[in-house]
Amino acid sequence: MQCHYCDSNADVSIEKNRIRVGLCEEHLQEQLEGFEEADSLSELQQYVDAYETKT
Repeated sequence: MQCHYCDSNADVSIEKNRIRVGLCEEHLQEQLEGFEEADSLSELQQYVDAYETKT
């Protein structure tokens, strides 16, 4: 699977409601940094609940 944002291989995939999106390490880090700035802990919880790390 490829990263949703670039052509790199995905290091992590997220699946929710049967939709799967892959993220490379760089873009995963960017997304996590965005959540550090988020006002709502529930936003982060929803994001984490949707994660499925590669095996």
